[in-house]
Amino acid sequence: MVTRIEEIIARLEDIAKHKDILRLEKIAAKNMSGRIPSTSLVKKSDIFVGRHKERDTINAAKHDAKTRHFSCACKNEDDLLMKITEACDKLKHARTLLQIFNKYDDENLMHGSIAKLIHLRYLDLSYTSIVTLPESLSCLYNLQTLKLRSCVKLKKLPSNMQNLVNLRHLDSGGTDLEEMPKKMSKLKDLQFLSDYIVGKHEENGIGELGGLTHLHGSLWIPKLENVKNGGEASSARMDEKIHLNALYLSWSSFEESEVCDSQSEKDVLEKLRPHKDLKELFIWRYRGTMFPDWVGHSSYHKMTWLELWGCRNCWVVPSLGQLPSLERLVIAGFNKVKKIGGSFYKGCEELGCYLPRAPILRELRIDGKQEARMRDLPLSMLERVWVNGEQQVEYVIEAMTHTQLTSLIELQISECSSAISFPGDSLPPLLKELRIYNCKNVEFPMQHQQHHSLQTLEIHNSCDSLTSFALPSFPNLKYLTISECPKLENITRLPGSLRELIIRACPLLGEGIERKDPHIWPSISHIPDIYVDRRRIRNDSTS
Repeated sequence: MVTRIEEIIARLEDIAKHKDILRLEKIAAKNMSGRIPSTSLVKKSDIFVGRHKERDTINAAKHDAKTRHFSCACKNEDDLLMKITEACDKLKHARTLLQIFNKYDDENLMHGSIAKLIHLRYLDLSYTSIVTLPESLSCLYNLQTLKLRSCVKLKKLPSNMQNLVNLRHLDSGGTDLEEMPKKMSKLKDLQFLSDYIVGKHEENGIGELGGLTHLHGSLWIPKLENVKNGGEASSARMDEKIHLNALYLSWSSFEESEVCDSQSEKDVLEKLRPHKDLKELFIWRYRGTMFPDWVGHSSYHKMTWLELWGCRNCWVVPSLGQLPSLERLVIAGFNKVKKIGGSFYKGCEELGCYLPRAPILRELRIDGKQEARMRDLPLSMLERVWVNGEQQVEYVIEAMTHTQLTSLIELQISECSSAISFPGDSLPPLLKELRIYNCKNVEFPMQHQQHHSLQTLEIHNSCDSLTSFALPSFPNLKYLTISECPKLENITRLPGSLRELIIRACPLLGEGIERKDPHIWPSISHIPDIYVDRRRIRNDSTS
């Protein structure tokens, strides 16, 4: 509920920021009775309405031909559709239409009404259940902002979207769109485009992006498998979109047996090269065997976040040590890469990828079966590390023994069957969150000194031989989750700071907690929230 309210407030604040464009007028907040909540959430002391000073109250019941702003707050009224249709019939001069709630699955909510709002400049249907938009939407020639975020059932935009020549902001993130309408390049004033789903035809292909030279913020481009060659990719003119901060390049999932032309795939990615000031780059499911030279090139001096994910055909990951500002790095799903790490500054003498040594790196995620030479990686300033796979986990534990990870605050390890033991007194001093997934043979040697920073500990399908668990070394632990530890019978010496205990699929321990076994209950009775297999255990001592 809180998240939903925050979303509503954020949307209303966005309208407030655009009040000049929308010609909204600021008036004193008085005579508040009768107003719907949506008119008072922008700011506690001010209200923005699209009217002159002679009238300042607008809601579903009080609207007329002079109304400039209309927002619909659904209160479970059965005649919601009728009221919206009635309002659209009268709101001839409306500039903004904001639908705050829609608990109905009426896919035709706007059909037959929207075309009458010929002066509309701002339309927000985000988080609604709408399935299709009426073709008449393309007649709203004054429309500047169209927000459709998280309309999860929406599959198609009106076919004549190119007629909205004044459109500046189009947000369709979180929808189920299958492709873009034709001739989107005609929207010359477009400044924000959340997604461009590449179609199979020239009129809705990658080349339509070429005419959109003023794009700002982030841009996600899925279905890049529909780009036939580097020539088509070049027509998108990605290097000219100098106001983009983040770029998502995504190919659809493909079968192992599917044959790809590696050189053609590389040519496509080569021609999608973005401008040099890009800050965030995400490449998902790229189908080539090698990356073009621009990926990881030193000219991208402002890049702080790089994610390479699901590139199953790649034999080698590009050298990334030349990115001086890189802070967050994700490498996952490189099934054919053999080694991560190595002598980066000695060149590419061996098969593998070479990670940055730049001390600015803050977050690192490695997910796969590669050998990871963690001693060769820039660990000293890392704040968050996620490693997945046998050799990665072994190397990160080894690195903890040999390296002072003085900045590490979050560590997640997973998918390791080898016997690993956390170094007795060498847990990073600032570590706040530790998560262990599917590591069958993890041991926690008795800690001789207390670790005051740790607040969250999660153990999933790990510690197979563990029968009893004591945590005296973590005096400030607040959240403890243990799941799928079949032999675990008892947990003792839990700190008084613990606020939540979650137990899942631990039959022996769970049964003991549910019947408040005297060997277990005294150690956990102080915890306010206790859950066993998603059932809350009543705790009279804390209620």
